[in-house]
Amino acid sequence: MIPDAPPDALAADGVALLVRHLGRSTLDPQVRQDLRDAALPLLVATMRCQEATTEVHDAFEAAGIRHAILKGEGLAAAWRQAFGEDLRTYTDVDILVAERDREAAVRVLTETLHGYEGAATAGETPVRLRGGAPVDLHWELLNDDGATRRHRLDTEELLDRVDLSGKLPVLHPLDALLHTCLHAVVSNGSRLAAAVDVAVLVRRHRYSAEEVRALAASHRAALAVAVMLDRAALVTGWPEVCSLARALPGSPWRALCRRAACSVAPSEGRRWTGAEVLRTTRTGTPSSVGALVARLPQNVSVQRHLKRREPAPGRVALISLEPWDVVWRRNQHLVHELVRQGLVDSVLFVEPPLVFKPTRRFEPMPGVTVVRPPLPLIRRAGGLRISAAWLKRRWLRDVDLLWINDPVLGLLCMDRRRRAVYDVTDDWRFAKRPARLTARILHAEGVLARVAETVVCSDELARRWYARYGVVAPVVNNAATRSTYLGVEPEPGLRGEGPHIGYVGTLHDDRLDIELLVDVAWSPSVGTVHLVGPDALSDDAHHAFGRVANLVIHPPVPFERVPHWLMAFDALLVPHVVSDFTLSLDAIKAFEYLATDRPVIATPTSGFQDLAAPGLWVVDPDHYVDAVEQSLRGDIAVARVVATWEERAQEFAAAIRLPSAPGVTSR
Repeated sequence: MIPDAPPDALAADGVALLVRHLGRSTLDPQVRQDLRDAALPLLVATMRCQEATTEVHDAFEAAGIRHAILKGEGLAAAWRQAFGEDLRTYTDVDILVAERDREAAVRVLTETLHGYEGAATAGETPVRLRGGAPVDLHWELLNDDGATRRHRLDTEELLDRVDLSGKLPVLHPLDALLHTCLHAVVSNGSRLAAAVDVAVLVRRHRYSAEEVRALAASHRAALAVAVMLDRAALVTGWPEVCSLARALPGSPWRALCRRAACSVAPSEGRRWTGAEVLRTTRTGTPSSVGALVARLPQNVSVQRHLKRREPAPGRVALISLEPWDVVWRRNQHLVHELVRQGLVDSVLFVEPPLVFKPTRRFEPMPGVTVVRPPLPLIRRAGGLRISAAWLKRRWLRDVDLLWINDPVLGLLCMDRRRRAVYDVTDDWRFAKRPARLTARILHAEGVLARVAETVVCSDELARRWYARYGVVAPVVNNAATRSTYLGVEPEPGLRGEGPHIGYVGTLHDDRLDIELLVDVAWSPSVGTVHLVGPDALSDDAHHAFGRVANLVIHPPVPFERVPHWLMAFDALLVPHVVSDFTLSLDAIKAFEYLATDRPVIATPTSGFQDLAAPGLWVVDPDHYVDAVEQSLRGDIAVARVVATWEERAQEFAAAIRLPSAPGVTSR
């Protein structure tokens, strides 16, 4: 069976070179088996991509669309010439077209080749073909964000110089070298295969120093090209690569990068400190082949790509989006159960920093330490970088696993010495936030999709992350504190007349349909509407609710009291706005409500769109009030059983590969 999402293609590149360099006969049998296990699905994926490359090329030729194959088969041919055998694997097809041909190319891929179009990002659109091969359609190169925009390559010029001497159109040899060097630096030049890609291109095409120097200077990429040539010479030692690297002009930064074996070249125009450059050289080599990797000419992190069980992370740091308070959310529930069940030794819970607020530290339970870092400057002035530096210096040195919920601060706290897992709970792309904050979050999410593992809380988020980033993320849904709330004493003394209907959760305009709630409150069948939870409503929402006498807003209640409040209501409401943002949610209340025997009326979003249960009405806003009235007329008492946080913690531990999780063992 062909896997839907094979591992990182560069893993097999590193594996193949490692095996070739050390010699197969010298490998430990267990290591040899690990290498074979890692490479086999990549080889299958490569054959699938080779067929897809030819299929796409033929379709574009028939449609008259100018195009060029990026990396992929072009680099594979250079590897074949250098090593005499097929070692370069790849798991997607990268194709460059002119921007004016973009829509026509997408139609060919989706209509002629029956592909599925994903969400477009800056300069590219992902498409998965019917046979499963992923295709990245590029119309701009190196244009992921503002930091790389200065190196953007002119697509029309590249297509005018396409090399048509082979079976497939590929970039001109000089353009291929420039693109490979820039792509390697922007995407983290420490990867072993990136340096070998540069080396095999030099060996195949025998570039002159003058033409490489002129091309790099014309794109303001002299430092990036020189540093990657230095790395290629260091890794391979090939005379032609070393000669070309020596012939290029030097600079103080290049000399520092060479001495430090720097992973990423600093961008021209940015003043990096020597400590920043040196920090980029630290790569980890955990587990069985660490000693073998150390025998390479340069210590590169190959083993981290292999799908092996790593030692249990005894100390976990969670970079949270919410503080630790009485209103428990997904983070607190999972932390409590991970520690209680012994799935981790301890958790450092990092609260979001608040500008000009003092730091704080406390221990809410054994094994959990909560800290709030300082934020002496606003975020736009670099305050989060100071917070991250404080955390790294004082708290994160002995952490085994970084669990990221806040993508921006979490990215700044990452370190190559430890694994990182991004736990995605919301799709911030569609949240109503200032554009600069959204851009900052999306940039961080894009980087984390490449360099961290990913877990999501809903099936909808899993579909979106696959379409955007090609990431197949395990889904760990939310849960309730108990499998059933039957037998819990109702909260006494509710204000207002009955029947009482209620909503328990965060009160926010992004989630609540304000007009729909007002309509429900005006219904003659409803006595009092209760809204219980943290109040983040706008002034307009408060003004609208203020006109309704039988609508009461209650302050947040501790999580232990939530079952008592739910059992006090005659019906439970989820009048959420149906939007791209709420569709990505997996509301905890979906499980807490169903743990009661009360009727539940929800709009088709926040996880309810995929649920079906006795006593559950999932209706559109136009019929919502009718459903509420019908639920109050009936005498429905249904015992429902839902998943608990105890079970979800075990699923989460298995998803992030904790060996102490049930069903997961260390080798």
